Amino acid sequence: MTKCGVVAALVLIVSACDPGDVVLLAPDKSDGGPPTLTIHAVVDTPYADVATSLEWTAGIPAARVRVHRMEEPYDESYWHVAASDSNGVATFAGLLSGLYEVAVTRWLTGAESVQVDSGLRVLAGGRRLYVSRGAEQGVTMAPDHRGSLVFSEISPYYPSHFETGGTEYTDAKYLEIYNNSAGVIYLDGKYMGMGWDLNYDFTSWPCDQTAVVRNDPAGIWTNRVLQFPGTGTDYPLAPGAVALIAKSAIDHRSVHPGFDDLTGADFEWGGGRNADNPDVPNLEDIGLRPMSFSWPGESDQPVFLAEPTALESLPQYLEPVAGRVYVRIPGNLVLDVWVGIRDASNISGFTYTAPCLEAGVHRNFERLPGPGALWDSFYDSLSIQRRVLYVLPDGRKVLQDTDTSMEDFVKAVRTPGWIPDSLGR
Repeated sequence: MTKCGVVAALVLIVSACDPGDVVLLAPDKSDGGPPTLTIHAVVDTPYADVATSLEWTAGIPAARVRVHRMEEPYDESYWHVAASDSNGVATFAGLLSGLYEVAVTRWLTGAESVQVDSGLRVLAGGRRLYVSRGAEQGVTMAPDHRGSLVFSEISPYYPSHFETGGTEYTDAKYLEIYNNSAGVIYLDGKYMGMGWDLNYDFTSWPCDQTAVVRNDPAGIWTNRVLQFPGTGTDYPLAPGAVALIAKSAIDHRSVHPGFDDLTGADFEWGGGRNADNPDVPNLEDIGLRPMSFSWPGESDQPVFLAEPTALESLPQYLEPVAGRVYVRIPGNLVLDVWVGIRDASNISGFTYTAPCLEAGVHRNFERLPGPGALWDSFYDSLSIQRRVLYVLPDGRKVLQDTDTSMEDFVKAVRTPGWIPDSLGR
């Protein structure tokens, strides 16, 4: 796997890296009738042993392949669904032109799981592409893994500013992290932050230039970083335990009845605009820029967890418009990533071109953002929550983690501080 030469000193990068398996295809404008999209689902190269064990080297059979035109709503009725054949191929005919998302999932049978002999339960993957008539497009899939710390819930929604005193009230946002491992994890010093979020195709800021940071296999580029308090063993998180991190650990129901009481949060990250609960430990803002007041957002604001490292020693990137510096968190220190996508199909006159197809992070960390979020998600009391993969005999839940947010997460009624039982497939 190649990577661009990025030095530790401050540099201005003007060339792009190989984007991996994300292919930027021009929209099909020929007159040969409605386009046909052929998807070939394969096990990704690092997991070749899985393909060999299951005799899936030609492709993944019986996978659930879903395709969605991004200008249409994310409602299930707008997704086209097919099962892959014995060679992992699924074909969709009669599609409209436009930009599509492809999400692929394959649950293993009990016998297949035993055959792999690794506890594997599901593979998933996805990508965005423009349809190209008659061409076959590959989607690489990765198996679930237990991981260690993962995001179990992200609450990015808020009501209309007219309902909260004429200003955007984002202080009731929260995140939840979960110990998905079999041992105690200490949160002390861990990083939580926002990845590269400038996914636009401006004249002075073109996609082919910023691809070097949006789609870097070596790590996550950021300049907004929060750090958990503690000196090493002050904040243990037991296996199967949840830590609730609020922007402001107060009761927000007095501002809007649809908000939550977050006074019981384990941590808060604060900011210049919101109230502080003196009884709740604060995350320290150590980034090159203060954390955005609107973070986490429902789209284009990647959320990451990572082991700590000296930010000043990391490779740097100078973005070409505002001259802000970003640093790269090494991939081997990244614990989890979530990237959202906005369902903007109800915006009058909206046309989704998404010239920068990558999700702000490389497919090593995120294969397909999601699930799609509507403004009404707040009024339906929804948040983004990770699926429960299975439950151990002692009652501990193991959450799904295939690095494919569209498949790993669902929208469900907010449950700050605990994992509901109803988040399976």
